[in-house]
Amino acid sequence: MTYFKIKTVAIIGAGPAGMAAALQLRRFGINTLLFEQLNQNSLLKNAWRVENYLGIYPGKSGIDLLRQFQVNLIKSKIKKIDAKVEELDYNFKTKSFEIKTLGKVYYADYVIIASGTKPKLLIKKPSAAISPRLFYEVFSLLKNRKKKILIIGAGDAAFDYALNLAKYNKVIISNSANRCNALPLLKNMAQKHCNIAYFQDYKLSDIFPTAAKKKLGCLLANQQKLVYMEADYVLIAIGRLPQKDFYTRKLHMAEKRLIRDGRLFLAGDVKNNLYRQVAIAVGDGIKIAMQIFHRIGPNKI
Repeated sequence: MTYFKIKTVAIIGAGPAGMAAALQLRRFGINTLLFEQLNQNSLLKNAWRVENYLGIYPGKSGIDLLRQFQVNLIKSKIKKIDAKVEELDYNFKTKSFEIKTLGKVYYADYVIIASGTKPKLLIKKPSAAISPRLFYEVFSLLKNRKKKILIIGAGDAAFDYALNLAKYNKVIISNSANRCNALPLLKNMAQKHCNIAYFQDYKLSDIFPTAAKKKLGCLLANQQKLVYMEADYVLIAIGRLPQKDFYTRKLHMAEKRLIRDGRLFLAGDVKNNLYRQVAIAVGDGIKIAMQIFHRIGPNKI
């Protein structure tokens, strides 16, 4: 195993929060390690359209905006480590973080967690017959054409995903509750779209492969009615959880103390609960970079 002694700041996650922090730290002349986390780089790639980010009018797709951010990173000569952090721990004796990837270990004095979120699972252990057609992010489905896609969920993500897919596919949104939590703008656009159908107060009661195993059979139920439909894919959008799977048990226990001590920082979606907006994530990253700079001081870099 290779060991790297890296001074100062490591950033875990190269989405908007992580990239913004890296750019700002570079302006301060602070040495930075930015871990890409492989394909987990940002939920932004799933967004149908970003319309509330200043300077972008009339709006851009999430993937286009993400690419623009990445170009800024390249032009600023900030290199990413294309590796997934498998384990993050803190040594109170040496006052340093230990960051393990596959076959390598890095050390840092400060860490910014910008790892985003992971999906809430509707089916924890899907069968091998179901799992290839079950998704929790829309990005992998965007190249599909003339498919029927069932989306489970009733928040902004569910309706945004539906609008993203409906240009070339038939989409059904199934909301298990009797009210909708999505932004009214998204809901109204979806309800007016000829390729989107909306079922309110219908719960997914069963899912199974069809006889030909080319589609998924889905049963949607409410108190009075049972609806059967077949879908090429099922997309689950029932909420997100902070992505901290790489924490050791010791770090989980020490997290609040390290945050209080100004060693560990959380930026973007990993800490913002329902407030998953690119502008908020970027602001988090810049603010934390400034806090670290003022903590270190220009004479200690």
